[in-house]
Amino acid sequence: MDAAAPHADLPAGRAAHAGGRPGLQINLESRDGRAQQRAARDWAWALAQRWLVDVHLALPSIIAVDTWKGTGYIMVILLAGLQSIPEEYYEAAAIDGANAWARLRHITLPLLMPAITVTTVLNLLYAIKVFDIVYVLTNGGPGFATEVVFTAVFKEFSKGRYGVGTAISMLLFVIMVVLGYYVIRLMTRQEQADA
Repeated sequence: MDAAAPHADLPAGRAAHAGGRPGLQINLESRDGRAQQRAARDWAWALAQRWLVDVHLALPSIIAVDTWKGTGYIMVILLAGLQSIPEEYYEAAAIDGANAWARLRHITLPLLMPAITVTTVLNLLYAIKVFDIVYVLTNGGPGFATEVVFTAVFKEFSKGRYGVGTAISMLLFVIMVVLGYYVIRLMTRQEQADA
């Protein structure tokens, strides 16, 4: 095989360029490669969207990235909560004839509520103070489509308007404390009512 032609062993017309890039090729070897070439073009087109520069796609794209980033952390907390539930409760429920739905509703969810409370409060507070994902991916753009409070704070500090940036930060801190307090209070009240 010659270094100048990396796919010289393929018959003519059997390699399709992925995404229009001449250097990246997909082997579409078959009896009739036209259907596979068309499918590869359609697949590449579906993924080749302007995810971070389209006003309608930028915010959902950031939400998807942030959800993907935080899912593992939340899963660890919820799995720890599930593992802390004693197996004896499920055995007793099985003896009493409880089905899977009844075990979930009357054993798993009530005993998992402390972990659900923690993850809800953490997610809520993190959603309010999100900055890094937005700043790295779009810097608040296109236009102001993905602007969040902390990108505005960052821009104020960047302009040398330290008082405005600090005032916005302090106001957001107070909102986060009050909101966190009421969410914890509401969820612990629900836990006590379920017990």
